[in-house]
Amino acid sequence: MSTPSGRTGFYDIDVASGKAAWTGVGAGSDTFARGDFSCSRTGGQVYAQVIGDRDGIRQFYGLDGEKTAVPADERYLRADVGARLSPNGRAPRSV
Repeated sequence: MSTPSGRTGFYDIDVASGKAAWTGVGAGSDTFARGDFSCSRTGGQVYAQVIGDRDGIRQFYGLDGEKTAVPADERYLRADVGARLSPNGRAPRSV
């Protein structure tokens, strides 16, 4: 039996203006009960780690809360590893 997720959505905050928008995301049985969203490399999507048949599986969402495909330059990155892409997109870097 799975426990309902506490993850219900995310805020998109414009730091310069101080404006924020809440976007709800439907919780599923593959989400962690307590998990955070992270921004994609471009900032145009967010992702959350989900439970799957492999470690590090991520589900991406558009800023409208709809599920989206994994961006091509992040396809082989894992959610459970702190290294992400370098600014030029060619090498991993620690964050």
